[in-house]
Parts: sequence; structure tokens; C-alpha cells
Amino acid sequence: MESQDCEDPWERHWNIQSHDVEKEFCGPEKEEKANINAQVLENFNNTTARRNAGYVVRLPFKEDHEFLPDNKVLALHRLRSVLRKYQQPHILQQYHSIFQDQIAEKILEEDDENKDTVGKMKHYLPHQPGFTPQKDTTKLRI
Repeated sequence: MESQDCEDPWERHWNIQSHDVEKEFCGPEKEEKANINAQVLENFNNTTARRNAGYVVRLPFKEDHEFLPDNKVLALHRLRSVLRKYQQPHILQQYHSIFQDQIAEKILEEDDENKDTVGKMKHYLPHQPGFTPQKDTTKLRI
């Protein structure tokens, strides 16, 4: 006894999803899709410009957004945890070397505790290293 009700619900879901997407939007949904497409196109036109031999595209920053909280304590705890895990001198030397290179290239910057940050956002990225000693090229990724 086979009927659509006895069919596996996931199989039915995938069959519905695989049909032509245009058929999903009809009536008010089709109008909503057209409105969304118009908004996307307008935003693209407002934030993209052709200059010289290429295009300039503005990064998609949100206009109204919540500021990130101060997470310095969390980031310091994460760094201490990493330092406890990788205590071998040769790994710490690699860390130091990579950090110094990245500071010189302005990828990293040192935090100035005395710098006035009133009214400015300050958020730290917790450190997440990748240590793969079996690789030939990048054994330590920061």
C-alpha cells in the first residue's frame, strides 16, 4: 500500500525542494521576491562603481549595529591557555618570531593601555593557533 502519506517525509521534502524555484513563488510571495530582488539590485548599484580597469565595491557594513562588548579578559584567558598548552621552547620561539614579523608588517598591533579609547570601539580577537608538526610547510599557523 503506497501513498504519499506513507512516503518518507524527508524524501518528500527533497523532492519539493528540487522543483523549479520560480514555481515556489506565486502571488504575494512572488511580489515579495521581486521587491527583495529590487532592493538587492539597488544596494548593488549604490555601492559598486567602475573605476579605471576594475570595480570598487564597498564592504557590506551594517549601518545600525550593536557594538561588540569588551572581551579583553576572555582574549587574555585564551592566550594563557594556548601558552600553557604549547610550553616547548622551540614553539614559543616560533610564536615570538611570527608575532614580531606580523607586528612589523602591521598585521598585529600592540595594545596601548594608556591610549584614550572613550567613545571608540575596542574588541580583541581571541588567539586560535594551528599547530601541525607533521606538515612540511606551515607547522605553526597563527
